[in-house]
Amino acid sequence: MDKISFGIYKLDGSEFAFHCQQCGYKKQINGKNFQKLKYYRKVRIKCKCGTLQRFILERRKNDRIAVKLPGVFYHTGANGKPDFKNIDINDVSTRGMCFQISDISNCAPAAGNKVLIVFKPNSKASSLISKQASIKNVQDNNYHVEFSKNGNPCDNLLLKISLYSNY
Repeated sequence: MDKISFGIYKLDGSEFAFHCQQCGYKKQINGKNFQKLKYYRKVRIKCKCGTLQRFILERRKNDRIAVKLPGVFYHTGANGKPDFKNIDINDVSTRGMCFQISDISNCAPAAGNKVLIVFKPNSKASSLISKQASIKNVQDNNYHVEFSKNGNPCDNLLLKISLYSNY
């Protein structure tokens, strides 16, 4: 029976470095087949020691950090009226985030919609960050958004400082 381990590898250029957690075997693997990935790909490799390695090839330029933060998002509904909902933020980076909507009734934002997200960068912070974002992907109740590039420079700096100093 195979032992299974799990990890995340960053795909830089066309290669990634494979490292077996069981026996310590290291190898550079050609990742040309994965060059056109937008975000990530789940992959399995069987090491020469017999351990089955399951991992994710990551294409993001900025790593997402797992968090549990409350927030609010605002968007214009189908009827043209502004609406807001409480959200639970699952992960965040300097370029985007993933959140879940607490109460999904009367709310149906879809991929491509523009939203405004307001949240505290951590539980101890007293200031709020507001980011314009566009919804890139919706899976079940998980909304994956990308922040717009023309945000407030102070919010961008506050987000970077809080992400890389507290998590």
